[in-house]
Amino acid sequence: MQNPPKVIAAIFALCGFAMALACGILAGNPGINTLLNAIVALVVCHVVGVLAGLVLVRVGENQIAAHKAAHPVPEVMSLALRKREGEGGAGKNTPDHREKL
Repeated sequence: MQNPPKVIAAIFALCGFAMALACGILAGNPGINTLLNAIVALVVCHVVGVLAGLVLVRVGENQIAAHKAAHPVPEVMSLALRKREGEGGAGKNTPDHREKL
């Protein structure tokens, strides 16, 4: 996603516009009043959506950073590197080389 706050703002704006339009039509308001109210709702909801999007992105980034700090990914050597160094592969602890009781 390119810019999450813009996407969230667009969703808020379209939802506000659709709700204002539907409510105006269902209430029986004149067409021009319904459209003007829907456009005002579109602009207001867009501003609210931008603010909500910025907050959500910030909270998400903070949560990801906290999770990464609490659960670091350990450095793991690749199997090929371990084999090259003689640590991996079929060694003493594999079932083929265990002592029989």
